[in-house]
Amino acid sequence: MSFHCNDSCILEQMPAAVYVLQADRFAAYNRAAVDLLGHPAERLASTNYWELCAPWIRDEVRERGRAWLRGEPLDAHSVCPIVNGRGEQKWIEVYRRRIDFRGSQALLVTALDMTEHRAWIESSMGSIVQQARLSIGDAPRAADCHGQQSSDRQWGVDNGIRTRFNVLTNRQLQVLELVQRGRSNKEIARHLGITEGTTKLHVSTLMRIFNAPNRTFLALNTREMLR
Repeated sequence: MSFHCNDSCILEQMPAAVYVLQADRFAAYNRAAVDLLGHPAERLASTNYWELCAPWIRDEVRERGRAWLRGEPLDAHSVCPIVNGRGEQKWIEVYRRRIDFRGSQALLVTALDMTEHRAWIESSMGSIVQQARLSIGDAPRAADCHGQQSSDRQWGVDNGIRTRFNVLTNRQLQVLELVQRGRSNKEIARHLGITEGTTKLHVSTLMRIFNAPNRTFLALNTREMLR
């Protein structure tokens, strides 16, 4: 259902999509959310929110959303690919917080359409990668703390990745994939069994390689190249 307010309500006039998730459904939403998500209001109310996510991330979004509503640590910010009700593929930047909504736990979400920004990033991607290769491609591989070459230093995970990301280690590729999925440094560290400080170092290195000013840019910058 729409938020209970008249046409002058700030939420209804906001250009950003704002909605409330409760269980697996949209419990409330503003006009911008209806437009971004591409479903009529009456259809949106009966739609599982995770069904709008791109297929390759749908199961993860569903399980993480349920975990957050159970009270597990909340990831307040992420970038997510969706396919809206009009069949349009979009990238949205999501900000969320836990709230009490009509007596039950819910997530209050603000979503921004990043699709055009991502298209601009893709248009400049070739030159960024080329610059990274020129500046870093000939650097020697560092030995691990035992004086041996780490297994993480094998370039890439398949021939396509080796060709396009030949300055990255396996570990950096693993971290990059999790950044693209919207994971926080703490979540990445727990998932990979490394320290949060090491994770921060990997993310900083990736941002430098791809000339990314922030994590959102990094995720949008590189997603297509890892498919």
